[in-house]
Amino acid sequence: MGRAGAAEANSEHPIGTAIGALARRRGEIAEATGFEAVAGYGVRANLAPDDGAVWVGRSKLMTEIGLLLPDRLQSAAEALEDEDKTAVYAGWDGEVRGVLAVADTLKECAR
Repeated sequence: MGRAGAAEANSEHPIGTAIGALARRRGEIAEATGFEAVAGYGVRANLAPDDGAVWVGRSKLMTEIGLLLPDRLQSAAEALEDEDKTAVYAGWDGEVRGVLAVADTLKECAR
């Protein structure tokens, strides 16, 4: 959670904001620099001092930048999405390292 939270700490997207907030609450946030939003896909940030780039976002982003997506994480993401959760991938050093689930509960007053 620490690397993903650091990458999302400066995000303005609601999902990114939630990931960053959870990492802060858990005290699992590293220092990140060079934040870049990749519209419609996710974010990239560099962790200080030398941990390199961290990518957080959709599977399409991971594929486009060439991060290997292990079958077990792809299966986990599909299971989460079958439960109506949004799967968000986090990767660095050439590989997707984790999948996060984000969900929201509908309020009774929502149309």
